Amino acid sequence: MTPTIRVDNDVMRRLQEEAVSRRLVFGTPNQVLRRVLGIDHLEDEVESRDSLVAHVQGNRQASEQVPLSHKPEVQAILDQLLLRMSKISTHCTLKKEGQRWVMRPNNFVALMVADKRESHVTVTVYGEPHLFSDMKTALDMKKDRASYSRFEINDKSQVHDAIAVIQRAYELKTER
Repeated sequence: MTPTIRVDNDVMRRLQEEAVSRRLVFGTPNQVLRRVLGIDHLEDEVESRDSLVAHVQGNRQASEQVPLSHKPEVQAILDQLLLRMSKISTHCTLKKEGQRWVMRPNNFVALMVADKRESHVTVTVYGEPHLFSDMKTALDMKKDRASYSRFEINDKSQVHDAIAVIQRAYELKTER
């Protein structure tokens, strides 16, 4: 038997707001809490690289359609990022442009894999750092080119915060 918790109306209202902002309006309170707390298990959702690629961009060759890494720790970050990013905007796709993978047509996020000498994913998002300052994340946001910010993801534990920032970037870009 699972434990039962009681929450007041303010907590329930906030939980409902989180469900809407995370596109989980049909999810259970437990699913929303798992996302908010960062303990959802994406490993259960993704059975293999092929299913991830199919989920993100259809049935094309993985190496041509999604960023890959030969380092398992970087690939684990990419797998989680790609799956979650695919839920932010269903009409956008990643396109390789030089060293970056850019989400088109909106250009609200770009990824760059650093796995030769370093082990991280650099994420560039639309919006200057001050537009994300109210978000409580462990990410080190820096100014990038005009109207953009960047940060690095060095560990899978940072993906949850990264997705929240990417979601905000998408909202900022579509509100323009």
